[in-house]
Amino acid sequence: MKRWMILALVAATGVLFTACDRGEPTSNPETKAEGATAEQPEELPPLNLEVKPQRLALGWGFSCYLNDAHELWCWGWGEHFPVPGPKEALPPTKQEIGVELVSIAASHLTMCGLDQAGQVHCFGQPLYANLKNPDDGAPLSSLSKANSVFLGGGSVCIVTLKGGIECLGADSYNILGGDHFTRAPHIVPPPDGDRWVAGAGGQLHVCALSSLGSVWCWGDNNYGQLGIGTKSPSTQPALVSLGRRTLFLAADGMTTCAVVEDGSVWCWGSGDLGALGQEAPEDCGESSCSLNPLQVSGVDSASQVSPGSFHGCSLNRSGTAECWGAGRKGQLGVGDKPKQSPPRKLALTAKSILCENLRCCAELRDGGVVCWGDNGSRTAANVDDKIVSMPTPIIFGGEDE
Repeated sequence: MKRWMILALVAATGVLFTACDRGEPTSNPETKAEGATAEQPEELPPLNLEVKPQRLALGWGFSCYLNDAHELWCWGWGEHFPVPGPKEALPPTKQEIGVELVSIAASHLTMCGLDQAGQVHCFGQPLYANLKNPDDGAPLSSLSKANSVFLGGGSVCIVTLKGGIECLGADSYNILGGDHFTRAPHIVPPPDGDRWVAGAGGQLHVCALSSLGSVWCWGDNNYGQLGIGTKSPSTQPALVSLGRRTLFLAADGMTTCAVVEDGSVWCWGSGDLGALGQEAPEDCGESSCSLNPLQVSGVDSASQVSPGSFHGCSLNRSGTAECWGAGRKGQLGVGDKPKQSPPRKLALTAKSILCENLRCCAELRDGGVVCWGDNGSRTAANVDDKIVSMPTPIIFGGEDE
């Protein structure tokens, strides 16, 4: 197989889990954790968070789904598949990757996954010579065993079984503590007396959730995507002030979102066209933005959230999806709407949802996958339409049309 390298210029990664029921890098000690050692907001017992496998992965020009039998199916531009195919749009195609995965994540041209032993395997096509492996899919032996994997800012990161974070790749965006490139894992310790439980990656930044429900972000911050009240980048985890404990964390592009204990959704970063669920208050040059978390209006019982480009979607506790923001590419799933505020409910019941750029997919509670939005390279549906404005079933091999 071809050599591969990790690259995450357009990330869409949010680890599924539930509560069981350019300037100079900032060095403000009140928001900065020296290896995430800043004081926690208050002393609370750890949340009982259960990490769930992520079975959807959306990359640049391809979409993938890991089914119950651990078969990996991908659709979209064949050349960008984990096992590269022809330079044409392809229907769902089973990927013979030579390893059984239990969870997957994708960004740009790279897809990574975890096997049952917690080892990380990555696949994809190179763009820059950042990180090479002898073979696509060979385990990244320099990384520890992992609970989850996420990609962001040119790096692949894991949450280890012991509650730490390790990252490999390029550090063009301050993800690896200021080292331009590292083949040895960059270690990100959790806050004192705490442990990491999940992470999420955007285009130029990453964020992590601790077992006490606090959110920490680091990397570039030109659109306020770190949520720390400034546009200064940070090479170390910086605490995001949400005022309550977080249960779910996700990022895409220059936007980050969180679901907190009361079911409300809060987003920060790039906010054009209602992407944050309300008008963004600041000007970040090429985009309006929010340097601090903003509450998404009209969402009050969420369990998951996934931001995209100029829009976002959430799932409530009963599995109902609702989306907000811009919808000219059909990414709201309710028809070709120029803008939607407050959020509009979709006609589906899902157990997971994932957005990337201008499209979204959901894994349905009664089985199957639906997608909607920008259908370039047929990444949302195997139809000729450039826009798929309503949730459309993905037909896998052997299923009835």
